[in-house]
Amino acid sequence: MTDVTVSIPAVGLKSHFSFKEPFSSYVKSQLNTSDSLVSLTVSGVSEMEEMLAVTGTDPYQSVYAPVGISEYDYRADFIEGIPVLTLKHVSSVNEIKYIRVPLNYILSHSDVQDIAYHDKVIIIGLGSLPVDLDTSVVFDQIQDTIHQQLGLTSEIKEVTTGQAVMVTSEQHQLRTTVIKNRKTVFKTPYTRLSELEHAYTQLLNRLQALNISLS
Repeated sequence: MTDVTVSIPAVGLKSHFSFKEPFSSYVKSQLNTSDSLVSLTVSGVSEMEEMLAVTGTDPYQSVYAPVGISEYDYRADFIEGIPVLTLKHVSSVNEIKYIRVPLNYILSHSDVQDIAYHDKVIIIGLGSLPVDLDTSVVFDQIQDTIHQQLGLTSEIKEVTTGQAVMVTSEQHQLRTTVIKNRKTVFKTPYTRLSELEHAYTQLLNRLQALNISLS
């Protein structure tokens, strides 16, 4: 029996569609996209008998053969009475394309107002560094920034990529000096704020020692 995982959508429905293979790859190729979910509008639903009798369109040649589905599988769908959906895609430059897909090759469709989510990773390249350099000292600052700016709780891990590159002790010392100088000259807002807070705390301590109040 033919595996149908969705109900027949209404004509005019605009939805995010995903497809089973080989239509998934076919749709991506036709629409020049890598997205598994595609925004499409149902412009028609046709029975295969109707396509043959009324429009003279051969469902196998126009729908199944272009994606490499066998005539045997086509006949099974024909016998089961699987309808064919005509789906309209409008590109960002208003180019319109129509795609025909049998109902049993549609994996899912959802409300077009649903929001697609992806796992996201921020990659920060640091270049070649000594293998014993501890980068975890900045993890809390990065997490705090992400939490403050994006409202997200993040997980940070150090990952080593590529192969080790050997440098001489002189080169290592030079690189270490350059990095230290950069730390001294360049101060992030976070560093400046920390220094101000530290200076303020020291001032309060001195004033308290002298029994002077700021209020």
